[in-house]
Amino acid sequence: SYIEYSQNKHEIYHLLDEHANSIIFAVDKSSANTIISEKEIENLLSQHLLGVARNIYRIDSISLLSNELLVKIAEENEIYRINVFDEFGKKIYQNIIEGRMHYGEKGKYSPKDYIDSVLKGKNKEIVIGFKSARMEKGTRYAVAVSRPRNRGGAIVVNLDAETYLEFMKKIGFEKTISDIGKKSGIEYIVLQNNKDILTSDKQNLDLSKFSDDVFLQRAFRQDSVASRVINFGDKKVFEIVKSFVVENEKIGLFRVGLSMDEINLLESKMLWRGVIISLVIIVISVIVIAVVVSNQNYKMVSEEFAKIQTFTGEILANMTQAVITINMNDEIEIFNKKAGEIFCLDSEKMVSEKYSNVLRNFKDIFEIIDRKKEVNNYEIILNIEGKERRTLSVNSTVIFDKENRISAFTVVIDDITEIKNNEKQKQQNEKMIAMGELASGEAHEVRNKLHSIKKIAQRCEKEYSDRLN
Repeated sequence: SYIEYSQNKHEIYHLLDEHANSIIFAVDKSSANTIISEKEIENLLSQHLLGVARNIYRIDSISLLSNELLVKIAEENEIYRINVFDEFGKKIYQNIIEGRMHYGEKGKYSPKDYIDSVLKGKNKEIVIGFKSARMEKGTRYAVAVSRPRNRGGAIVVNLDAETYLEFMKKIGFEKTISDIGKKSGIEYIVLQNNKDILTSDKQNLDLSKFSDDVFLQRAFRQDSVASRVINFGDKKVFEIVKSFVVENEKIGLFRVGLSMDEINLLESKMLWRGVIISLVIIVISVIVIAVVVSNQNYKMVSEEFAKIQTFTGEILANMTQAVITINMNDEIEIFNKKAGEIFCLDSEKMVSEKYSNVLRNFKDIFEIIDRKKEVNNYEIILNIEGKERRTLSVNSTVIFDKENRISAFTVVIDDITEIKNNEKQKQQNEKMIAMGELASGEAHEVRNKLHSIKKIAQRCEKEYSDRLN
């Protein structure tokens, strides 16, 4: 009974560890992709505002700037406010005439606090980023470019950032952590560095610090995935940790705590059954009781495994990334809903199928799985007849057992088609800006030649007029 109890307990923890690995890998990649997307969106926002500011610079260089023109530019480009300052930091043009109602009032800060480097000629362009509104409530996102040399000063373009910030709260990094943390069976998800907790799905968590925990220090230094059982409040949790790296920058350590209520209940049941079976063995033959013990414990393990699969499957099934896991028998163990949407397959029918039968027509994905090849943000193109061409970002990992054999292979796929389309649009905008600058230069050259011809004509007119007189 004792041996059977120990073996079943070991098997349960092994299954829990495998599923915990899948969860933290999915959390890690999902969070990394969210952060990268946030940076890309902010970069596109900055480029849009800088493009508007550069156009105003060109208009200013030919002395056509006016408040009315700034109003039109702001409306066409959905800009909240455009301010033009002279070399002393005094506002000389703006798109909101009503802003004069603040004349004489002292703001929260001086515009020179942000644009001083442009006014002094240290920078031609700067991205100010997020800042609080000077006179009103709210948050702005701003950039600044210098005015033409012969004028001096700065052109500042502001965007009302409240809508953007609300949008990022709905899709951002902290929202991702919070949504995953709400799933059944997860006690907490925490991103922590050597100083403090950076973010978590719950408030006021009482967790150990880096300085007091050798286990966390070792996992952070070695970039390893590690697990343990710890006390969390008045109960025990199964904690798995993994360092969080985005674009080669180590941000912190992910800590995911999984509930052990079901595990503890199962252990208690197993222990009591072992005691009962030991008593029954005194009365009944050893062979019969051994069969009963084996069957009962196998049933309990199967039920618990099914429970673990259920709450883990709910998390993976509703992720925004496609997750595919292949077991050591080359069979599909996990094929979530997003994977079914991307590959136009019925995700429920794919489980237990050989991956070679399901994914053979998808050459790039099949090659990664077939070679058990670890990739990081590997981009592929997916073409399915009758469907839109998609760009996918693929991450994969190999899970080894204690004997260093491959026990599972997991692929996480993110559809980045929209991000790529935004990058193409950005490149097109840059080309249009370049064409505008070229056209402006050509117009200047033609104007110089016409000016010379005008001078010659005026001189000829004067000479011939004197002779006739």
